[in-house]
Amino acid sequence: MVFGVVFAPIGAVLGHLALSQIKKTGEKGRERALIGLTVSYLMIFVAIIALVVFLVLNKNDSSSSTTTTTTTTSKTSTSKTTTKRSTTRTTVPAPPPPPQPQQVHVTDLRAGDCIQIEEHGASPNNPDAKAVTMVRSACLAIPGIYRVDKVAPTNVCTDQFIADADQTIFACISPYRG
Repeated sequence: MVFGVVFAPIGAVLGHLALSQIKKTGEKGRERALIGLTVSYLMIFVAIIALVVFLVLNKNDSSSSTTTTTTTTSKTSTSKTTTKRSTTRTTVPAPPPPPQPQQVHVTDLRAGDCIQIEEHGASPNNPDAKAVTMVRSACLAIPGIYRVDKVAPTNVCTDQFIADADQTIFACISPYRG
C-alpha cells in the first residue's frame, strides 16, 4: 500500500505479485493487496489526468505569446444579439532587400577582378568612346562578365580596354571564360 501512494507503478507490480503468491500459498493479506492495487491504479490515473491538464494549459500559454488575438464585438439594434469573432494574426518580418551591386571606377580595378559592364551609348566627352557602368561581379563564364587582365597608366592593351574620363588609367579586359 505504501508503494501505491509513493511510487504507483511499483505498487501495482508488487500488488499483482502479492495476489499471485497469496493464490498459490493461501496466505493472509489478500484484502491489503487489493487495497494496494486499487490505490496504485488510482494514483496512476490521477497522475495521467494531471499531466494532460498541465500539457493543455502549457500549450495555451506558449501559443498566446507568439500570436495576437483581436476580439471584435458588434451589436445589431433590431435583434439585440452580440456576435463575437476572434481572429488570429501572426506577423512575419519581411526579409531584408538583397544588396545592390557596388559600382566601381577604373581607378578601383586590379588585375584578376571580375566586372559586369553595362553600356549606355556614346560618351558625352568623346563621341568615339562608349559610356559604361561597371559593377563588381562573381567570376562566372556568362555574357557581360569581364576579367581585368592588366591596369596601366598608358594604353598597352591589345584588344578591349576601359579608361577613365581623363584617359590616365587604362584597364585591359577580356570576356571571362572560366
